[in-house]
Amino acid sequence: MMSAVRILIASGMLLALLLSGCGGTSPEGGVQESALESTIVEPRTGAELMVMLDQDSIELTETLTIRALLQWDDGVRVELMQPNWEKLGWTLESERKGAVTFDGERFVREDVFVSSPFLGGEYLVDGFGIRAGTAEIGKRIARLAPIEVRVDSVLSEDDGTELEGEVLLAGMPQEQTTDDHAGIIAIIAGAFVVIGGLAVWYIRRIHDDEADGIDPASVLMIAAHAERLNDEDIGSLHRALIELKGQYAGLGVIAREVESARFCGEQIDTAAVRDAARRAVEICGVAG
Repeated sequence: MMSAVRILIASGMLLALLLSGCGGTSPEGGVQESALESTIVEPRTGAELMVMLDQDSIELTETLTIRALLQWDDGVRVELMQPNWEKLGWTLESERKGAVTFDGERFVREDVFVSSPFLGGEYLVDGFGIRAGTAEIGKRIARLAPIEVRVDSVLSEDDGTELEGEVLLAGMPQEQTTDDHAGIIAIIAGAFVVIGGLAVWYIRRIHDDEADGIDPASVLMIAAHAERLNDEDIGSLHRALIELKGQYAGLGVIAREVESARFCGEQIDTAAVRDAARRAVEICGVAG
């Protein structure tokens, strides 16, 4: 039943988006401004490094694009110093070194890095710098100050963001059009989205009412001994760990493991989640 409702919602949303896209205009200009910029100049050699981040706040499933722009004069040797991505909690998804060009005054090179975070929280982009030198001066090093990026979890602890997004989409005003037929289809699509959203809310309300009588420790026991775990089971386990982590040392680390598995963007390793639940049961001392 849940699968059918989700298919209904997805179909309605897709139809509404297609209709809203018809006749629309693309935004003017293709230049994407940076959310954060930081610049440093090595004073003896004049070599310059500018680091630009496309976002200062991302969700756990998103990636961060970082551009490192190097500029130096003729006769100066320049090397880009990169962060220790893994130590900072980032996964370097891709790296593209740009070609060296001459703008008439200085040499220029732009390298592009795409990285993703391990978990939610406050992250640093730290360690970018330049190693520059000449035959007369020797090698010099200059490093940029750390840049902070906030990483938000995909869903809140009550998993309510999906419904909120669906209702918001349904309530968006439709652009006026002279085509009455297109307007009727858009209204029908909006109605499908509202009905689907209400159905999801009702089903989740029933599920939450049934789960209210289960204490968090019992949720850990159920997950530890379950032969199969679906998305809702893993979500309940995640919330139970968050609720109990203040009472038992070590549950915070396990909660982050489950969150990472839950929002990894790939197929969830249910065996690892079940193992995490078993370790949590041992920490809590719950008899099973």
